[in-house]
Amino acid sequence: MRMRSTTERPPAPPREAHPGSPARILTIISEIGRYGLLTSEQIARLDGGSKQVVTRILQHLVEAKLLRRLDRAPRQFIGSFFDARPRVFAVTAKGLRVLEAAGMPLNVTPKRNAVLLAHEIELAEFCLMLRGAVAAKGLSLIDEPELKSMMPGKTLQLDKPLRLQAIAHPHNFPHLKDLLTEPVDLTTEPDRLAVIMRPDRHGWALAIEMDMGSENVSAQILRGKATWARKAIAYHSAWLHGTHLSQWGEWLVSMRGHYALRRQTSRHDRHPAAHHARRRRVVCVHDAGADQRARCARSRVV
Repeated sequence: MRMRSTTERPPAPPREAHPGSPARILTIISEIGRYGLLTSEQIARLDGGSKQVVTRILQHLVEAKLLRRLDRAPRQFIGSFFDARPRVFAVTAKGLRVLEAAGMPLNVTPKRNAVLLAHEIELAEFCLMLRGAVAAKGLSLIDEPELKSMMPGKTLQLDKPLRLQAIAHPHNFPHLKDLLTEPVDLTTEPDRLAVIMRPDRHGWALAIEMDMGSENVSAQILRGKATWARKAIAYHSAWLHGTHLSQWGEWLVSMRGHYALRRQTSRHDRHPAAHHARRRRVVCVHDAGADQRARCARSRVV
C-alpha cells in the first residue's frame, strides 16, 4: 500500500508587533492630539493607508495606552448599521509625553470626556476641510496649538485662554437700540482659533464657531441662553475694543482681517444618506480690518 507523502507547511514568519513605522505612528498620535479627537475614518483619510492597517495601528496604540477609545460614535457617524465598534480616539497624557520626547510637542491637553462628541467630530471635520482648502491655494494654516505658544504668559495661565470678555455699548449698535439699552458685559469663546497665512506673512485670523443646528439664529437675547446674536455682538465688541489683541497676542496686528466664522449644520446634514451630498454653510460675520473698524451690518455666506 502506497503511503501518501505529506509535506510540512513552512512556519509562518513572525508578525510584527505593529504595522506602522515609528514616524507613521507619531504622525497619527500628533494628528489626533491636534484636533482633540478623531474618528477612525478621519484618521485613515489623513494617513492615506488602508483602513484595515490603520485599524491595527489604532488597536496597538490603545493597548500601549498612547490613545484611548471614547464613547461609541453617534449613529450618524457610523459607516455601517452592523459596525458598533468604538471608532473615536483621543490622545492620552502618555501619548503627549511620547510626542514631546520625539521632538513633536503639542500645546494641548488630553480630552477628558466626550460630552459633546458629535460637536467635536464635526469641528474636526471642518478643520480638516479648511486645512485642505488652504493648502490647495498655496497658503499655510497656523492652527490653535501653535497659536497658543504665541499668546502672552498671563493668558496661558487662565483656565480658558480663548474666552474673550468685552462690554457692548449701545452707541456701537445703533440698529439694536431696542435690544441694547445699556452697556452689557458679554463673554464668548470660539471652538477653534486658526490663522490663514500668506507668503508675505500677512493673513486672516479666524475664530470658528460650530453650530449643530441647536442655536436659535433669530432670537435676540443677550442674557440667559446662548444665542448667535449674543455671540456676534460679543465678537464685534471684542474686535472693536482690541480685547483679542490684549488676550490672544499682538501678533494679530499683522493680520489683514479678523473674522468670526459660524459653521452650521442641521439634523438633515448629519443623516448618513446626506453625508456626501450635504452642503456645509459657513457664515462670516464681523470682518474687522487692521484698523479695527467692525462692519457689524455685513454678513456673507462663503
